[in-house]
Amino acid sequence: MDSFKYTKYYHILRCIIGLAFFVITPNTPLFSSSNTPSFDGDLTQYSNDGHIRISWEAQKAENSEFQFELQRSEKEDFSDATIIYKGPETATFTSGLSNGTYFFRIRTNNNNNTSQWSEPMQLIVEHHSLNKALWLAALGATVVLATVAVIVTGNRKQEH
Repeated sequence: MDSFKYTKYYHILRCIIGLAFFVITPNTPLFSSSNTPSFDGDLTQYSNDGHIRISWEAQKAENSEFQFELQRSEKEDFSDATIIYKGPETATFTSGLSNGTYFFRIRTNNNNNTSQWSEPMQLIVEHHSLNKALWLAALGATVVLATVAVIVTGNRKQEH
């Protein structure tokens, strides 16, 4: 009877020690760093038209359903971050960005477990200057007018 009593207390003591260890241990991520998604390509990207296709990769465990969360921020510390994508795909497209620098980061959610944020990707957007755009528009108009003039001149010569 005494051995049962000690065994019972032994299991209770083990539970208390395990619980204390769990509470005292600092928060560790439930995902290993190998499960943290990473962006494909360079971590610094450039755009001259305000759009970009962003893709990433993550190691998936068999039969697991990952949900990715992608944030965009204009500040490097992500203090003004907004979620621009949430879902299972490993790529998305964003457009309509003004001149400036943007930062993106991604993490994985799976069964209420969340990975750490990825290394941030930086996007620098510098649209073509208005001067360059006007010159290109003028060049295009000149080509169109020259084409119309050639067609009209050729048509008149065939009629005579």
